[in-house]
Amino acid sequence: MCPAVCPSGEQASGAFGNVCDVCPADTYKNATSATQCRPCAAGRVTHGTSSADHDSLADCVCSPGREQVNGTCRACGTHMYKPAAGNEPCLACPANSFTTGLQPSQHDELGDCSCQRGLFMTAEGACQVCPIDTYSDTAGSTTCTSCPSGFVTAGSSRSQHDSALDCLCPAGTQVVNDPAGSPSSSPACVVCPDSTFQTSPSLQPCRRCPDGTITLGSTPADHNSSTSCTCMAGQYKVGASCSTCPANTYKAEPGDARCVPCPPGTATFNKSIPSHHDNAADCRTGGWQQRACTRRTLSPM
Repeated sequence: MCPAVCPSGEQASGAFGNVCDVCPADTYKNATSATQCRPCAAGRVTHGTSSADHDSLADCVCSPGREQVNGTCRACGTHMYKPAAGNEPCLACPANSFTTGLQPSQHDELGDCSCQRGLFMTAEGACQVCPIDTYSDTAGSTTCTSCPSGFVTAGSSRSQHDSALDCLCPAGTQVVNDPAGSPSSSPACVVCPDSTFQTSPSLQPCRRCPDGTITLGSTPADHNSSTSCTCMAGQYKVGASCSTCPANTYKAEPGDARCVPCPPGTATFNKSIPSHHDNAADCRTGGWQQRACTRRTLSPM
């Protein structure tokens, strides 16, 4: 039995060489005079199963992860990928993502484009900043990690979501520390202590109010601004500081309100000590009063 003369894209097979089969993957045959299919050059593959997909040298195209440059297949460049065989250029990774490694196998699918820390890759292949109160401290994440309960993130940029240390205590609170002064193994945020405040999310201790001022209330909202520091009873606001109520006035409640005049016929005893001006009872008869001397009398120094 005579061997078969096979057309382009096929080669003889069978015990007697009298059967024509399509060339194997990554081989071609472009003439009927040839008997066997020839392998594609290194880095090239075929992508079809019909004889028409193997009947020309042009059917040998660059494998996934490679692109054709001046007739040669080379690996995709940094931050590029190509998922399908062909001579087309490689594709750019989505914004804020990158590739690692130089081998074609590290550039042959969208998944080789890793999102930077602080980002996660959506189902559509886009890198997005982690949602509020979450973070991603590993490149290539597809999900973000939630901050511990009570902690928050402070912004919407990538750098504000790329570490567990971006989980901060909200304004008006501070992190609980262990006896050694370092964050405890189970961190928690607590309201700032009395007479302290915290104006923005932070892991730092709350700041002390200026001397002579205190905070009112026990919620974060009562400690989240420098204006949370208010004057004590017996004092009133003068610019950014507090002063003792003037002579013959008093203020019974903390706050920035003005001092109240004593009732007629009464006066305060000591004009320089707040505790002598913090109650209506501080207005007494026989206290310090300012009045004009009678005719032909002097006021002792």
